Amino acid sequence: MTDFVISLADVPIAVSALHESTRDFCGGWLVDEPARERIVLTQDDIESERRYAAEQNVREGLRVRSYGDAYLETLALYRRAASVLLRYDTVVFHGAVLAVGERAYLFTAPSGTGKTTHARFWLAQVPGCYVLNGDKPLLRIGDSDVVAYGTPWMGKEGMGVNGFLPLAGLCVLRRDDHDHIERLDAREALSTIIAQSHRPKDPMGLVRVVELAGRMGSLVPLWQMGCTLDERSALMSWRAMCGLADAEA
Repeated sequence: MTDFVISLADVPIAVSALHESTRDFCGGWLVDEPARERIVLTQDDIESERRYAAEQNVREGLRVRSYGDAYLETLALYRRAASVLLRYDTVVFHGAVLAVGERAYLFTAPSGTGKTTHARFWLAQVPGCYVLNGDKPLLRIGDSDVVAYGTPWMGKEGMGVNGFLPLAGLCVLRRDDHDHIERLDAREALSTIIAQSHRPKDPMGLVRVVELAGRMGSLVPLWQMGCTLDERSALMSWRAMCGLADAEA
């Protein structure tokens, strides 16, 4: 057992893990301060992740893959932390957060749609752009704004940093044969926001996610984009979301 404290969305959490590698995985988020919450990871948590991964492979029509305990423990920590952070109006979101200047922009899409590719286009085309988190950022949803935070869960590409910025836009991506971007009504976006947020199994936690998703939809400009795999699509989304030009120009 190894004990450490990590800070996620400014919430210090004491963690007791079975594997030293879990501490290493969280290295950039380790802090030396009193914890406000505590998570104790067990072998049962690891086995639960193993069952969930196998079920997901079956749903996707894939061969059931074998994962080591150390890796599965990092997923168990992610899931446990997501439930804890709901108490702080914070959700784990599936998407890529890109930073430009002092603002963050979130792109979300089903796996395989091209989210990571679009993020790379921004890195190549948008001056000063960097990835705040490439896979599972935290979103703290306040009364008047939403703040995006980096996390150790950065996806297989490992793109991200330990930082935070106000969220200035959320864009739902889908593949299309030409590039176009339009504003999205909060009611239209609600189901996608909920689907892309980590949803706990307990009913009260799910209700809280729905409440926070609704609040986020009213605070952050929402967009939907049909895009090709042409790097010029990044300039279109950047100009539209930053208010630099007519999206159809």
